[in-house]
Amino acid sequence: MLKRGGWERGEYAFESSILDQKFHAWIPTFAAYAATILLHSIVEVQLFAFAEHIGKKRGSKLRVKDMAGRGVEQSAIYLERVLLIDVKTDRAWGRLSDLQSLRNIIVHRGGKRGESYEHQKAVDELVRKYPEALELRKADGFHEQICMSMDLSRPHV
Repeated sequence: MLKRGGWERGEYAFESSILDQKFHAWIPTFAAYAATILLHSIVEVQLFAFAEHIGKKRGSKLRVKDMAGRGVEQSAIYLERVLLIDVKTDRAWGRLSDLQSLRNIIVHRGGKRGESYEHQKAVDELVRKYPEALELRKADGFHEQICMSMDLSRPHV
């Protein structure tokens, strides 16, 4: 019997095919997750910087960090309450909220649906809202995980 690295041929071929299958599932998933996290971070930082800049320009003594909330929500509250700019009326705000939900699913639950009803509902709602770009798969063979296509990055009006 021919051995590779101390493995028998059949065992080696079996393990190699499993690794190959996982590689083809994991790499696109991790790339999409990384792009989502990066995009959210950029938007969060830029919205914060915009709010701070406009606040200084208008002579506000308050800063974004003085507001309740975190992330994009904190900047939106500042823009609305201090500068009277309601960014939430923009049609794109809903997509930004969806991006934040998707980011939270990835960062806090590894892309999985989660245990609680609220977590599962958030995932199901995103999949329903973006059926061309999001789906649930059992990528690891056991747990449903959110998978994305690049269609999610295309602008929708």
